[in-house]
Amino acid sequence: MPSAIGGLRGDAADAWSTWQASSAVDYHYSLSISCFCPRVAGAAVTVVNGDVVSTAATPDEQRQISSVLGGPPTVEALFQTIADAQKVADQVQLTFDPDTGVPTYVGIDYSSNGSDDEVYISTSEYGTGNWSS
Repeated sequence: MPSAIGGLRGDAADAWSTWQASSAVDYHYSLSISCFCPRVAGAAVTVVNGDVVSTAATPDEQRQISSVLGGPPTVEALFQTIADAQKVADQVQLTFDPDTGVPTYVGIDYSSNGSDDEVYISTSEYGTGNWSS
């Protein structure tokens, strides 16, 4: 788990500290992404030893997740997406789970004067271990 992600501000920096304190490296969560794209993409993501080891999603959803996020992200990669957005986007709206620090909603509007550039990411069903745990 990275010890720092540069550029996190405000609630994101606090949530990162909460996430780091958990020392979680084996976990799972549900991911949903929407943007100005044909449909919402969803996936069940499993992370073991800090690496994504499986993603349950259709091929179309996999392509959309890859085009928006570069692939199914770990929680750390979600925080990096947040840090990157906080540096360049006009608006970043965030919600975090208060107990785990996991980002539960990330709304990014890269240009408030433009259209078709918004990205919305949500997570749910976070848990440690395997899906059956």
